[in-house]
Amino acid sequence: MSQAAKWNPFIRTLAIIFLVFLLFLLTISFVSESQAQDAPVDFGHFLQDLNVRMSNQEGFLVTFQFQTPLIDDEDVWTLGGQENTTLRVISEIGNDYLCFQETAGGVRFVRCTAFDNIISVSYIQD
Repeated sequence: MSQAAKWNPFIRTLAIIFLVFLLFLLTISFVSESQAQDAPVDFGHFLQDLNVRMSNQEGFLVTFQFQTPLIDDEDVWTLGGQENTTLRVISEIGNDYLCFQETAGGVRFVRCTAFDNIISVSYIQD
């Protein structure tokens, strides 16, 4: 019996283990990519829940921090419980963006930003 014939079952076993491992890595890659694509929808639902709570619970505050400010030097916005002079509310929640409506001095502004621009969302959990 030759030396090659003795190693043949061992090499076949290693090849099978390698292929199974490769399939495992590919599966993990596809699952991770799928979850990353689903994240904005989940974030949108989260924001919608917070918006409902702001509407229904007096004094419920939500603070957003932005990577790039929507207004110069204002990278942190707190919604809910504002003074009557400036009212800032969530006006639209898209699949991957969020819009705020602000009324100041009789003028209405709508500013939108991508979810990617939102660094953090803070609120006090009941």
